[in-house]
Amino acid sequence: MKRFKTFLIEKKSHSEKVSTKETDADDNSAMQDEMGSGFGSADDESNDEEDIEESKKYPLANKNDWYGDANYEQTGGKIIHMSPDDFLSKARPMKIDDTARENIDDLKNHISSGKSLDPLALYSNGKEDGRHRAHASKELGIKKIPVLTWDKK
Repeated sequence: MKRFKTFLIEKKSHSEKVSTKETDADDNSAMQDEMGSGFGSADDESNDEEDIEESKKYPLANKNDWYGDANYEQTGGKIIHMSPDDFLSKARPMKIDDTARENIDDLKNHISSGKSLDPLALYSNGKEDGRHRAHASKELGIKKIPVLTWDKK
């Protein structure tokens, strides 16, 4: 069984810290298959994975390996696909300083090497998780990214 490392994104004071964890390739493939038919939709968002070019697809990690929010369904969330620009337009602005640039570049290398990542998230309280991943995806030409969302309360 092929093994590879995945990045986990940890939330620390509105920034993301990158760490690695090994996972089985077969587990990741099974999760991609499972998640493929379970995406919600919205007017300006797409759930059609056929629109996502295989070489430009966001490398979604196995749900069991997510750092957090794996229970999104039990908490009223859903997972949808949207463009990185759509995500960034709904997220708080982020200054891309030297540290942010280094993180984005690390994530681009991670994605390009075939490793997986957690989905991004837009929370009902107006906060988000994944701005660095959205920028990295945009710069790599990934058209659609998986985003966990919850209705505003």
